[in-house]
Amino acid sequence: MNSPSATNMFFRNTTDRLVLRLYATGSGLLLVLFAQLCMSNSQSLSGPETAVAGVGVAALAAGLLLRFNAMFRAFWSSSFGKLATVVYSALATVLAIRPAKNIVANALQLPPTDFPVTLGFWTVLCTPEIWLIGAAILVFICYVLFLCAVAIACLSTREPIDSILELIAHAMASRWTRPRRMVAARARFVVFAFLDTSRPPQWPYC
Repeated sequence: MNSPSATNMFFRNTTDRLVLRLYATGSGLLLVLFAQLCMSNSQSLSGPETAVAGVGVAALAAGLLLRFNAMFRAFWSSSFGKLATVVYSALATVLAIRPAKNIVANALQLPPTDFPVTLGFWTVLCTPEIWLIGAAILVFICYVLFLCAVAIACLSTREPIDSILELIAHAMASRWTRPRRMVAARARFVVFAFLDTSRPPQWPYC
């Protein structure tokens, strides 16, 4: 449970207020649309209803993306995040050699290895594109995994799963503290995933 001071910090934060508005807008639109469908007994969506559903889903997705952005910044500032960035940049440079070879070979109609300077120049030019494409794919994968983790955490707080997990955690040896911390932090993780941006999260968050 958050303290009153932390709650006040939360509501003073512009990003937090924007996230709440996005959640409220998306949830409100989808609830109104769901109620209308129930009252009309319609089995399909009309054009305006589809547009309303799209806006609602987009608002919820935008709110979750803002939350994921906070986690990404926390990861980026950590020592592991910096090391991962360096490794990923080196991998992107290696992968950029392939399109650079294709460009040089198609332009000169000769083996690209005969022109190391030209090949190196095009490798440098291709690296940012490869970096951005790979980063977009990785962010999408991480975002999907993040949503799966949130869904699993939400389900684990429901009975009887919650009681089973608590029982298993308390039955473990006292030296195994990490599983207990993970079980105890489930609700906090769900709150952070959707709302709590009053303080930057620690990485890993548990």
